[in-house]
Amino acid sequence: MAGGGRMAEPSTSEEKTATSPPPRRRPLAARLLRDVAITLAVVLGGTAAWAYLFVLHPAGTGPAGPAVPAEPFRREWSDRKVLLLGIGGLDTRPASYLRSWYEQSVSPTNASRVLLTHWDDFSLPLSTPPRFLRGCEQVARALAALDPERKPALMPRMEWRNLF
Repeated sequence: MAGGGRMAEPSTSEEKTATSPPPRRRPLAARLLRDVAITLAVVLGGTAAWAYLFVLHPAGTGPAGPAVPAEPFRREWSDRKVLLLGIGGLDTRPASYLRSWYEQSVSPTNASRVLLTHWDDFSLPLSTPPRFLRGCEQVARALAALDPERKPALMPRMEWRNLF
């Protein structure tokens, strides 16, 4: 025993940490309480959000715009069967789909006239001339070529017109 019979102390910090006790973990009851509290907060918060968005939120009530006189809507504007057909987004489909979609949409109605809607870029001010959405002009031309009898035509934008 060197140095008067005493044992030598560990000289490096590595040896000291190897003998230190492991870090204390929270007791099981505390961890369980924390997990239950978090779960409860998520469930109650989600329920409150759902109730506000789907039950209490006042969406869909009241007028959607300024008052409009009812008189123009009391008379029939056509005695023919007219189909309003939206074409926005059809430019992404193949021509075979377009042909099938048109026949399945129009044939069952026995419509004598087809007016194409949702073709214009509604992000423009009404004071500017209408502009086609990307691809809708080609779709309108293809549908007119598919059905020369009904002559699918563009629905006019914000104008009073005699359509027939």
